[in-house]
Amino acid sequence: MTEAPTAHATAAATRESRDRTAIAIMAVGIAALVIRVAGFLAPGALLWTRENDDGVMFAGAISMLHGLLPYADFGYVHPPGSLLLLVPFAAWGEATTESVGLAGARLLTAGVGALNTVLIGILLRRHGVLAILVGAGLYATWGMAVATERTYLLEPYLNLGLLIALIVVLRGRRSAPIVAGIALGVALMVKYWAVIDVVLVGWMIWSRLGRGAVLRYLAAGGITVAAIGLPFLLTDPSAMWQLTVSAQLGRAGNDVDLAERADYLSPYFAFPAIRDVVPTAASAAGVVAALVIAAFPLVGALARRARPRAWPPEAWWAIAALAHAVVLAASGVSYYHYAVWLMAPLALCLGATVGSIRRTPARRIVAGGALAVITLMAVGDVVVIGPRPAASVVEDWAADLECVAGMPSRLVVADHVGANLDAGCTMDVDPMSLALVMPDARSLTRERFLDSDEWRDRWWSYLDGADGAVLDPEEVEWLDDERRESFEREFEVVERIGRLELWSRRDR
Repeated sequence: MTEAPTAHATAAATRESRDRTAIAIMAVGIAALVIRVAGFLAPGALLWTRENDDGVMFAGAISMLHGLLPYADFGYVHPPGSLLLLVPFAAWGEATTESVGLAGARLLTAGVGALNTVLIGILLRRHGVLAILVGAGLYATWGMAVATERTYLLEPYLNLGLLIALIVVLRGRRSAPIVAGIALGVALMVKYWAVIDVVLVGWMIWSRLGRGAVLRYLAAGGITVAAIGLPFLLTDPSAMWQLTVSAQLGRAGNDVDLAERADYLSPYFAFPAIRDVVPTAASAAGVVAALVIAAFPLVGALARRARPRAWPPEAWWAIAALAHAVVLAASGVSYYHYAVWLMAPLALCLGATVGSIRRTPARRIVAGGALAVITLMAVGDVVVIGPRPAASVVEDWAADLECVAGMPSRLVVADHVGANLDAGCTMDVDPMSLALVMPDARSLTRERFLDSDEWRDRWWSYLDGADGAVLDPEEVEWLDDERRESFEREFEVVERIGRLELWSRRDR
């Protein structure tokens, strides 16, 4: 007589738990989207320059619309998938303005950041609401993740591929290897770092689903990679290999030590005043501690001598976090957005750890501390938002000019990448890629590169044939004394907007 009510109560409790986790996942997803999009609400913020790389990639996509191909026709140091994702936005930019087109890609990336947050929440669902709020909440608010996902950079798309693959493999359906192969095949064609995740997920599929599943995974991934990359490889195999593989492996470091790399992951990333006071060694210690915590499930599985087939999902997440950390530490070059690739598996591990705490006092203390950090980071994400100059001022200045010189991100604001291509102006999609193909690239620091004859000749070639130039004052210093005198004699500053100077040729 008592079994039916007990079963009914159990079912009701299960539904209630599912409802709570669903609400938590939706809440952190919405919070992630709001935080990222809020950065665009300040006047001019959506259309103004944010990075060098997003302008380079957008200029590459515009060049493709004008009939040029990466590697064969212009230098580009990443796989072609990163450009193909931008082509629809480049077309939109051609129909409107280029800054509006890039704005669309920025909004897409903000959406991908929110989706990554939701996927982390889904993976943490079995650990409960607190795990979701902590793990997905960390990704939603972490300063360098938010900064990265406010423009078009590649690491958020690597995370998306990995998270999709993890979800489908853990569900274990027959279609899982195919979906995982496609997701990671696309990620690999966005950035080659995804090869780490390709191997990891392949191992996971082999262990959990068997050899036949691995073959389906490799076939789906191989077809995806071939469909995206093979047309470009066949056009100029040597150039594509040199630019995307040889040049990347041979590039010089940018002197960012391990402690500074760890500082990108600091919870006060958005507070420069705090970062100036707290030593980078403290950030490094924090990252090491987080990785040690992340490794516990893997260490436990190894201590039990469990076969990989019996490893819990958290052990695989730990392998991903540790592998990503090793790659980021070993890389000769480091920028803040690289760290986002580590943040996804690390957020999974930290969320699962919090969810595994059973003692109520400890659970409350850890939850309170974690939620306080998340709140601090969310506030920091808003604090850094500020107005930017109006892109329309630069567009209006450039409208009557035939050739405009400048770095690609500035040319996008000027709405002049396509115009330069149509007019046959001297321009490179990625001017700085010259540093990767010079004979002494492996030992070439930024200072030595900017002082080299090769760079000064190339930089002058852009300015010499231009009617105008949109420059940061530092970029005028890239000229040697003789050419700088010639440039200042032939050009004059007609307006300063933000950090940019608009130079027009005097004889116009």
